[in-house]
Amino acid sequence: MDIASLAGAAGGSGSIADRQLIADNLDTFLQLLTTQLRNQDPLEPLDTNEFTSQLVQFSQVEQAVKSNELLEAMAVAQTGSASQTALGYIGKLVSADGATTSFANGSASWALSANEDARATYTVRDANGAIIFTAEDLIESGTSVFTWDGTTSTGQAAPDGLYTLGVDARDGAGRAVKVSTEITGIVRGADFDSGEPLLDVGGIKVRMSQISAVSLPPSA
Repeated sequence: MDIASLAGAAGGSGSIADRQLIADNLDTFLQLLTTQLRNQDPLEPLDTNEFTSQLVQFSQVEQAVKSNELLEAMAVAQTGSASQTALGYIGKLVSADGATTSFANGSASWALSANEDARATYTVRDANGAIIFTAEDLIESGTSVFTWDGTTSTGQAAPDGLYTLGVDARDGAGRAVKVSTEITGIVRGADFDSGEPLLDVGGIKVRMSQISAVSLPPSA
Protein backbone atom coordinates (compact mmCIF):
# COMPACT_ATOMS: atom_id res chain seq x y z
CA MET A 1 0.00 0.00 0.00
CA ASP A 2 1.37 3.43 -1.01
CA ILE A 3 1.71 5.43 2.20
CA ALA A 4 3.61 8.21 0.39
CA SER A 5 0.49 9.19 -1.54
CA LEU A 6 -1.38 9.54 1.73
CA ALA A 7 1.38 11.72 3.12
CA GLY A 8 1.00 13.98 0.09
CA ALA A 9 -2.74 14.20 0.69
CA ALA A 10 -2.11 15.19 4.30
CA GLY A 11 -0.38 18.33 3.08
CA GLY A 12 -3.48 19.45 1.18
CA SER A 13 -6.39 21.54 2.35
CA GLY A 14 -9.16 18.91 2.43
CA SER A 15 -8.43 17.60 5.93
CA ILE A 16 -11.80 15.89 6.46
CA ALA A 17 -11.58 14.03 3.15
CA ASP A 18 -7.92 13.20 3.82
CA ARG A 19 -8.72 11.72 7.22
CA GLN A 20 -11.51 9.61 5.70
CA LEU A 21 -9.09 8.36 3.03
CA ILE A 22 -6.54 7.43 5.68
CA ALA A 23 -9.19 5.67 7.77
CA ASP A 24 -10.41 3.66 4.76
CA ASN A 25 -6.88 2.65 3.78
CA LEU A 26 -5.94 1.77 7.36
CA ASP A 27 -9.05 -0.40 7.68
CA THR A 28 -8.16 -2.22 4.45
CA PHE A 29 -4.56 -2.60 5.59
CA LEU A 30 -5.61 -4.08 8.95
CA GLN A 31 -7.97 -6.52 7.24
CA LEU A 32 -5.15 -7.71 4.98
CA LEU A 33 -2.80 -8.00 7.92
CA THR A 34 -5.34 -9.98 9.96
CA THR A 35 -6.03 -12.32 7.05
CA GLN A 36 -2.34 -12.96 6.42
CA LEU A 37 -1.62 -13.55 10.09
CA ARG A 38 -4.56 -15.96 10.36
CA ASN A 39 -3.40 -17.97 7.34
CA GLN A 40 0.34 -17.89 7.94
CA ASP A 41 2.39 -21.07 8.22
CA PRO A 42 3.22 -21.55 11.94
CA LEU A 43 6.56 -23.06 10.92
CA GLU A 44 7.40 -20.03 8.76
CA PRO A 45 5.76 -16.98 10.37
CA LEU A 46 5.50 -13.75 8.40
CA ASP A 47 8.07 -11.01 8.82
CA THR A 48 6.12 -8.30 10.63
CA ASN A 49 8.77 -5.60 10.21
CA GLU A 50 7.16 -4.24 7.05
CA PHE A 51 3.70 -4.21 8.64
CA THR A 52 5.07 -2.42 11.69
CA SER A 53 6.79 0.15 9.48
CA GLN A 54 3.56 0.84 7.59
CA LEU A 55 1.59 1.19 10.84
CA VAL A 56 4.11 3.79 12.00
CA GLN A 57 3.74 5.64 8.69
CA PHE A 58 -0.06 5.58 9.01
CA SER A 59 0.29 7.11 12.46
CA GLN A 60 2.61 9.84 11.18
CA VAL A 61 0.28 10.73 8.31
CA GLU A 62 -2.72 10.88 10.64
CA GLN A 63 -0.80 13.21 12.95
CA ALA A 64 0.03 15.43 9.97
CA VAL A 65 -3.67 15.65 9.06
CA LYS A 66 -4.56 16.52 12.66
CA SER A 67 -1.89 19.24 12.63
CA ASN A 68 -3.32 20.68 9.41
CA GLU A 69 -6.81 20.73 10.90
CA LEU A 70 -5.50 22.51 14.00
CA LEU A 71 -3.68 25.11 11.90
CA GLU A 72 -6.78 25.68 9.77
CA ALA A 73 -8.91 26.13 12.89
CA MET A 74 -6.37 28.60 14.31
CA ALA A 75 -6.33 30.54 11.02
CA VAL A 76 -10.14 30.77 10.99
CA ALA A 77 -10.16 31.92 14.62
CA GLN A 78 -7.47 34.52 13.93
CA THR A 79 -9.34 35.83 10.89
CA GLY A 80 -12.53 36.10 12.91
CA SER A 81 -10.70 37.95 15.68
CA ALA A 82 -9.13 40.38 13.19
CA SER A 83 -12.54 40.99 11.61
CA GLN A 84 -14.07 41.80 14.98
CA THR A 85 -11.19 44.17 15.74
CA ALA A 86 -11.63 45.90 12.36
CA LEU A 87 -15.35 46.41 12.96
CA GLY A 88 -14.49 48.03 16.29
CA TYR A 89 -12.63 50.81 14.45
CA ILE A 90 -15.69 51.94 12.48
CA GLY A 91 -16.75 55.43 13.50
CA LYS A 92 -13.45 56.08 15.31
CA LEU A 93 -10.91 58.78 14.51
CA VAL A 94 -7.57 57.17 13.64
CA SER A 95 -4.06 58.21 12.71
CA ALA A 96 -2.19 55.93 10.35
CA ASP A 97 1.16 55.75 8.59
CA GLY A 98 0.74 56.99 5.04
CA ALA A 99 1.19 59.88 2.63
CA THR A 100 -2.12 59.73 0.72
CA THR A 101 -5.15 61.43 2.20
CA SER A 102 -8.49 62.84 1.17
CA PHE A 103 -8.95 66.50 0.20
CA ALA A 104 -12.46 67.65 1.07
CA ASN A 105 -14.17 70.77 2.39
CA GLY A 106 -11.24 72.88 1.25
CA SER A 107 -8.53 71.21 3.30
CA ALA A 108 -6.13 68.28 3.49
CA SER A 109 -3.69 67.71 6.34
CA TRP A 110 -0.74 65.46 7.07
CA ALA A 111 1.03 64.95 10.39
CA LEU A 112 4.82 65.10 10.00
CA SER A 113 7.65 63.88 12.18
CA ALA A 114 11.24 64.99 11.49
CA ASN A 115 14.44 63.80 13.13
CA GLU A 116 15.95 67.30 13.12
CA ASP A 117 15.42 70.84 11.86
CA ALA A 118 15.65 71.01 8.09
CA ARG A 119 14.70 72.81 4.91
CA ALA A 120 11.85 70.95 3.23
CA THR A 121 10.38 70.86 -0.24
CA TYR A 122 6.74 69.77 -0.23
CA THR A 123 5.05 68.29 -3.29
CA VAL A 124 1.40 67.34 -3.64
CA ARG A 125 0.45 64.82 -6.32
CA ASP A 126 -3.00 64.04 -7.63
CA ALA A 127 -4.44 60.55 -8.13
CA ASN A 128 -2.64 60.30 -11.50
CA GLY A 129 0.75 61.05 -9.93
CA ALA A 130 1.07 64.53 -11.43
CA ILE A 131 2.65 67.21 -9.22
CA ILE A 132 0.08 69.99 -8.81
CA PHE A 133 1.57 71.91 -5.90
CA THR A 134 5.09 72.64 -4.65
CA ALA A 135 6.27 74.68 -1.68
CA GLU A 136 9.41 75.17 0.38
CA ASP A 137 9.56 75.87 4.09
CA LEU A 138 11.45 75.07 7.26
CA ILE A 139 10.45 71.97 9.19
CA GLU A 140 11.30 71.69 12.85
CA SER A 141 12.48 68.63 14.71
CA GLY A 142 9.60 66.67 16.21
CA THR A 143 5.97 66.66 15.11
CA SER A 144 4.17 69.23 13.00
CA VAL A 145 1.23 69.48 10.62
CA PHE A 146 1.23 70.37 6.93
CA THR A 147 -2.12 71.69 5.70
CA TRP A 148 -2.98 72.30 2.06
CA ASP A 149 -5.97 74.42 1.04
CA GLY A 150 -6.33 72.85 -2.40
CA THR A 151 -4.77 75.70 -4.36
CA THR A 152 -2.49 74.39 -7.10
CA SER A 153 0.79 75.97 -8.19
CA THR A 154 -1.09 77.60 -11.09
CA GLY A 155 -3.62 79.17 -8.72
CA GLN A 156 -6.48 76.84 -9.59
CA ALA A 157 -8.71 75.10 -7.05
CA ALA A 158 -8.15 71.35 -6.94
CA PRO A 159 -11.24 69.12 -6.90
CA ASP A 160 -12.04 66.88 -3.96
CA GLY A 161 -10.21 63.56 -4.10
CA LEU A 162 -7.13 61.69 -2.97
CA TYR A 163 -3.76 63.46 -2.88
CA THR A 164 -0.28 62.33 -1.88
CA LEU A 165 2.29 64.44 -0.06
CA GLY A 166 6.01 64.12 -0.67
CA VAL A 167 8.59 65.72 1.63
CA ASP A 168 12.24 66.15 0.68
CA ALA A 169 14.02 67.52 3.75
CA ARG A 170 17.71 68.52 3.89
CA ASP A 171 19.93 69.74 6.71
CA GLY A 172 22.39 72.63 6.44
CA ALA A 173 24.98 70.37 4.80
CA GLY A 174 22.51 69.11 2.21
CA ARG A 175 22.11 65.69 3.81
CA ALA A 176 18.70 64.05 3.68
CA VAL A 177 16.60 64.24 6.84
CA LYS A 178 14.04 61.52 7.48
CA VAL A 179 10.46 62.76 7.66
CA SER A 180 7.56 60.38 8.29
CA THR A 181 3.98 61.20 7.36
CA GLU A 182 0.67 60.20 8.90
CA ILE A 183 -2.92 60.71 7.84
CA THR A 184 -5.93 61.22 10.07
CA GLY A 185 -9.56 60.43 9.42
CA ILE A 186 -12.70 58.67 10.56
CA VAL A 187 -13.06 54.98 9.71
CA ARG A 188 -16.15 54.63 7.52
CA GLY A 189 -16.04 50.90 6.91
CA ALA A 190 -13.96 47.74 6.57
CA ASP A 191 -13.14 45.58 3.54
CA PHE A 192 -12.62 41.83 4.04
CA ASP A 193 -12.28 40.76 0.39
CA SER A 194 -8.48 40.46 0.46
CA GLY A 195 -8.40 38.22 3.55
CA GLU A 196 -6.66 40.87 5.64
CA PRO A 197 -9.17 43.46 6.89
CA LEU A 198 -8.64 46.90 5.34
CA LEU A 199 -10.12 49.99 6.96
CA ASP A 200 -11.75 52.70 4.86
CA VAL A 201 -10.35 56.03 6.07
CA GLY A 202 -11.70 58.79 3.85
CA GLY A 203 -11.70 56.50 0.82
CA ILE A 204 -8.21 55.17 1.54
CA LYS A 205 -7.60 51.50 2.34
CA VAL A 206 -5.53 51.25 5.51
CA ARG A 207 -4.17 48.12 7.20
CA MET A 208 -4.72 47.83 10.93
CA SER A 209 -0.95 47.51 11.35
CA GLN A 210 -0.65 51.09 10.03
CA ILE A 211 -2.82 52.52 12.81
CA SER A 212 -0.80 54.51 15.34
CA ALA A 213 -3.61 56.15 17.34
CA VAL A 214 -7.37 55.84 17.76
CA SER A 215 -9.89 58.04 19.54
CA LEU A 216 -13.51 59.09 19.52
CA PRO A 217 -14.29 61.69 16.84
CA PRO A 218 -14.95 65.26 18.01
CA SER A 219 -18.57 66.09 18.69
CA ALA A 220 -20.41 67.64 15.78
